Amino acid sequence: MTPEEAQRFRLSNNLGGTSEVIYHLAIKKIYGEQYLDVIEGIKRHPAVAVPVVLNRLKQKEDEWRKAQVQFFFFFHQFFFSSFFSKKKCKIA
Repeated sequence: MTPEEAQRFRLSNNLGGTSEVIYHLAIKKIYGEQYLDVIEGIKRHPAVAVPVVLNRLKQKEDEWRKAQVQFFFFFHQFFFSSFFSKKKCKIA
């Protein structure tokens, strides 16, 4: 795509996908109340805005994956420690 075509290119409400709700919710989760401004920027200047938003989404996904691993680690420890302590009480 030439730079002139990139400047003229616009996205519709569904941001190039089949459903606008999925993308709106994902961007709202990342940007909070400012998500409408971000979506408007993606629609008007996708060549500039999409790489920025995509990098932010990847960064947040990494953060959420790390938090999920930590949560499952602590849940696993708590669950099995309480599970086996209850079993010991019943046996004794």
